[in-house]
Amino acid sequence: MRRSACILFIRMMILSTLAFSCRGLNDRKVDPVVIAHAKAVIDSNFLHSPYLQVAQYDFNTAWLYIFRPESSFWLDTWKERVDNGSELPTDLIEYKGKFIFFYLRNKKRLSEEFLDKIMKEKKGENYRELDTHTHMDTCGIWVYFKDKHSAKAAYTHCGDRQPFSAYPELRYFLCNEQDSSVYYSHIIDIRMWKPNIYGAETKYGKFSNPDQIEFDVKICNRTDSALYISTRPEEYGHFVFKDGENSLSFHVSDARGAAEVSPGMYEITPHTDIVLGLSTEKSPIVFKNVPRKKYPEKIHQMVYDSVYYLPTHAVPQSEKRYIWNKKFKVYPLYLNSYYYRIDSVEHTVYWDGEIEEIVGRKFRR
Repeated sequence: MRRSACILFIRMMILSTLAFSCRGLNDRKVDPVVIAHAKAVIDSNFLHSPYLQVAQYDFNTAWLYIFRPESSFWLDTWKERVDNGSELPTDLIEYKGKFIFFYLRNKKRLSEEFLDKIMKEKKGENYRELDTHTHMDTCGIWVYFKDKHSAKAAYTHCGDRQPFSAYPELRYFLCNEQDSSVYYSHIIDIRMWKPNIYGAETKYGKFSNPDQIEFDVKICNRTDSALYISTRPEEYGHFVFKDGENSLSFHVSDARGAAEVSPGMYEITPHTDIVLGLSTEKSPIVFKNVPRKKYPEKIHQMVYDSVYYLPTHAVPQSEKRYIWNKKFKVYPLYLNSYYYRIDSVEHTVYWDGEIEEIVGRKFRR
């Protein structure tokens, strides 16, 4: 009888171990470099939070992993969803008394019941209360970019919460190419944010009839002398959405912290920045060889990957001022949202292209 009970106990332990390994980490499906970076965060002794979340994002031509200290196994997706703005992990491991949760794309998520059971077994019945009162880290995040088509990769600690473009090793992945945004970043830095797409609902749908696009650019002068930038194509250059045969030109609708020294020409004093509000003319926006139903996808692609400053005319050699006259790919949004404003209702577009149609907010122009 005792022998039978012992055998039954051993079988239950084996089944329990197999269940955990099947529903937990599968080393063959998690990049070992990602695992190594996660363990390195814990080894660094920066981490005081009970958990480390490792979230994977599809970032144009690269995979982006963000390592973030947290007090829960729920991942905040930064989405204003009506149902739920959080996600459960796909994998987990325990390392040196800490739990690393992985949130990987195209993998089945672990159930809350399973995670709750594991946490209670490892940390006790009141683990949620303990985690809530745990001292949270203020050490920032760790970022790992991995190119999809080559061996190029970059890993860095963003401890001061600066934009990704502030880290030279990450700029290649933000622009997907070794262009002027990388070569000239010691001179000038241009970042985009706050895009708004205006339009009206028609037979093509809510988001397929845009008539105006607005966004801001923050232009930073990193030099010891004044820098000038033209925003008129008939002068020296302008801002555009440029993708193959489709192009949209923008004019300045608002200038903050900028001195307009001549029509469309702005001065940026040394080691300062200005913000320019840019806008297309209010007119129906039409893309060549793009079906109307694909317009939201086209605009999303252009917002994230097709914003440029383009020179139009050479600066005369007699010109004494330092006028910027190089092509520059504007640093795109990272994991931020932008907005469709359709018939006085605002809808959020998330970093992955999902449009939140349920949570609509009234707005006034």
